[in-house]
Amino acid sequence: MIMHELINNAARHAFARGKGSIRVELARAGAFVECRVLDDASATANVQLGRGLKIINALTKGLGGRFEQSFGSRGSIFVVAFPYNRAAHQQEHPTAMSGITEPRLDKRPEAIGL
Repeated sequence: MIMHELINNAARHAFARGKGSIRVELARAGAFVECRVLDDASATANVQLGRGLKIINALTKGLGGRFEQSFGSRGSIFVVAFPYNRAAHQQEHPTAMSGITEPRLDKRPEAIGL
């Protein structure tokens, strides 16, 4: 639901006057899962926290995570990070991860500079 709202916000607000691109990244960073939604559209001068971003913030806090956002002339970045606990997930969903091996994440994706 969080990612859907971030992508929907980017599509609705960032590209209201033209076309552009949206990139979605998902990576594990130590004990956290980090989800990023990046767009290459220019943000308005006075970005305000709307209802959608308030919902995202509340949902992220409910997961014990954090929500960060950055707006610039070359695009916007939204980052949601929340704790990942594979053992707890397997106890709650024993068949969900069967046959899936642990991914090897040697490096975090390079962040784009805005």
